[in-house]
Amino acid sequence: MPEAGKIQLSIYNITGKEEAVLYDGYIQAGNKSFNFDASQLSSGIYFCKLAGGGEDVVKKLVLVK
Repeated sequence: MPEAGKIQLSIYNITGKEEAVLYDGYIQAGNKSFNFDASQLSSGIYFCKLAGGGEDVVKKLVLVK
């Protein structure tokens, strides 16, 4: 994160349903990492959305079990 602020890091399935919220709150600037337990999800395509700082970033994830 380039600067401190409130963020939300979420995982969505291919239909747009929110499957998990990995973090929702205030965060300090700098590099961060979050663990994601996908044991409850089936194989498929998911999207990771980072919302905060006036910008949303979405990345595609492929889960293979």
